[in-house]
Amino acid sequence: MSSHTSRRRSMALAVCAAGAVALSACSSGGNGFSKAAKPSQSTGKASLKIMIGSSGDAETNAVKAAAQAWAAKSGNTAEVIVASDLNQQLG
Repeated sequence: MSSHTSRRRSMALAVCAAGAVALSACSSGGNGFSKAAKPSQSTGKASLKIMIGSSGDAETNAVKAAAQAWAAKSGNTAEVIVASDLNQQLG
């Protein structure tokens, strides 16, 4: 397997892992559509903080690269935070 293919595969895995973490965080309480909840930002550029559970530097770097690429393309900002204890930090 070439390093390019390996890098793309690692990036795809990292993006999937980040998505899974985001979805699991959303499912921990409520359905996310509460009438009482008000968005903290409704217009303008977004500033995201993305917490991930990472198995190593390659995965972390792939998620950071994907977040930076999205931010550059969209004009928004994204900060990737590597969890030291994912269950505790999301709990």
